[in-house]
Amino acid sequence: MSRGEDKVSRKWKWVMVGGYWLVMCLIATEWVLKLGGLRNFVVGTDFRSFYAGGKLVVYGDREKLFTTGEQWKWQENEWPGLKEGGVLHFANPPWVAAIMGWLTFRPMEQAYLIWAVFNLAVWVWVVYSLCSEVRGEGERRWWWVAALSVFPPAVIAWFHGQFSIILVAVILAAGRRFKDNRDMAGGITLSLLSIKPQLLILPVLVLAVQRRWKALGGLAAGLGGLGVISLRIVGSEGLIRYGELLTRFWGWREKYGVNPARMHNWRGETYLWLGDSRAGMILWLAGIAAAAVWLVWVWRKRETGKRFYGQFTLLVLSMIWIGPYTNYHDLAVLAIPAVWGYVFVSDTAKNKKGVMLKILVAGFFLVSNISPVLGVFFPIQLSVLAVGGYLVWLSWIYRGAKAA
Repeated sequence: MSRGEDKVSRKWKWVMVGGYWLVMCLIATEWVLKLGGLRNFVVGTDFRSFYAGGKLVVYGDREKLFTTGEQWKWQENEWPGLKEGGVLHFANPPWVAAIMGWLTFRPMEQAYLIWAVFNLAVWVWVVYSLCSEVRGEGERRWWWVAALSVFPPAVIAWFHGQFSIILVAVILAAGRRFKDNRDMAGGITLSLLSIKPQLLILPVLVLAVQRRWKALGGLAAGLGGLGVISLRIVGSEGLIRYGELLTRFWGWREKYGVNPARMHNWRGETYLWLGDSRAGMILWLAGIAAAAVWLVWVWRKRETGKRFYGQFTLLVLSMIWIGPYTNYHDLAVLAIPAVWGYVFVSDTAKNKKGVMLKILVAGFFLVSNISPVLGVFFPIQLSVLAVGGYLVWLSWIYRGAKAA
C-alpha cells in the first residue's frame, strides 16, 4: 500500500471512530434529557453504588459498609424512593471505597464526570500500550487503534463508571512487567486486581506452577498493604462482613443486579442451558477443571519473546471464560488477548498476517455487539462460545509453535 493510500485509509478509520462516538454520545444525551438531567442518568448507572460506598466510608458507619440495609440507606439518599431490592451492592474491598471517598466531596454528577475523564485517560494509555506492541506494521497498527477506540464493552464500562477499564490497565501493566522479568513489580501491580478478588485465582495458580516466588512475594506484599488499609477502614468486623457478602453473591438470582443467565462466562452458558440443576453444576465444574489443567500445562515453564504473548493471552482468556462473575463490561479485558494474540499468531503464521488481522478485528466487534442481544432471546452467549473457540484455536497454534 502506498503512503497516499495509507493516509486515506487511516482517515476513513478515524471518520468511522468519530461517527461511532458521535452516535454513542447522542444516545447518552437523549437518555440524559429523557430522564430529566445528568443526575437522574448517573443514579441509573453502576457508579451509584461506588459513590454511595465512598460516601458511607467518609460520613457513615464504616463497619456496616457491606450490610444491605446500610448500602440501601446511602443509595436511597442519592435516589429517593429506591426499593431495597434495587440496591446495587458495593462488593469491592474497603480500600476501593476509600479511594471513591475522595470523589464524594463533589456532588454525584460532578464526581461521575471526573471519574469518566480519569477512565478515558486510562483507556487511552491502554490503547497506546497495546498498539505499540504491533511493531513495524503501521497500517495494521492503525486498524487496532481504531478498533480499540470504539470497543463496545469498554464504552459501556465507561458510561457506567465501572472499574473494568482500570482492571484492563492493571492486567496489561502486570503482563508487561512479567514479560520483562520484573517479577516483584509485576506481583505488586497484580495485587490491584483485588478490586475484584476472583480475578486473582488463576494468576496465583500459574505463578506458583512456574515457581515465580518473587512475583508471589510482590503480590503478597501488595495484598498485605491493601489489607492493612482495609482493616483500618472497616475493622475486623467489617472484613468478616465483606467475606460473607462475597459468599452470598453465589446464591443470588436476579437480585441486587446479579443474574447468572446474563453473565458472559462458562457459568452463564451452563446456567442458560441447564439452570441450577446438578447436571449444570457438573458441566460447569468440568469446564473449569479442563481449562485449569490445560493452563497449568501451558505455564509449566517460563517463555520469552513472542511465545510469552501467547502464554499470557491464554491466561487472560481463561480468566474471562471460567471466572465466577463476568458481566458484559468485563469483556473490555478482551482487548489484551485480541492484540497480544494477534502479535503471537502473526509471528507464527507470517504468511497469514492479513487474514489473522481481519478475523480477529471482525470477531472482536461481532461478538461484543451481537452477544448481548442473542443472550436475551436465545439460550446462548456468543461471547462465551467465541472466547472458548479462541482458547482452543490459540492453544492449537501455541502447542505447535517453536520455543523461543
